[in-house]
Amino acid sequence: MVEIPSTLDQYYPGGPVKQVYDLLYQLTSTGIIGGLEHVQTVPALTWVIVHNFGHRPLAQAFNTAGDLMLCAVHHDSDNQCTLSFNSLRAGRARVI
Repeated sequence: MVEIPSTLDQYYPGGPVKQVYDLLYQLTSTGIIGGLEHVQTVPALTWVIVHNFGHRPLAQAFNTAGDLMLCAVHHDSDNQCTLSFNSLRAGRARVI
């Protein structure tokens, strides 16, 4: 099994990839770019998100401290995606 790092900081500490994700978070959290926020209060290996966008959007997961987490994103359909983690996780996801 390949280990998925828990945050981008392990690979890109302050690098350009993290800067892009930070910018996307700022744009979506301020409403400049529309999206959906999914809150996962109970830790789980998978988060199922029904967004009803009619397309396959970008999904970002954040832990409870607000750090970006790496996860596998599977688009179950044009209206639902599943985020998978290597251990139980709680937090929130932004789908845009």
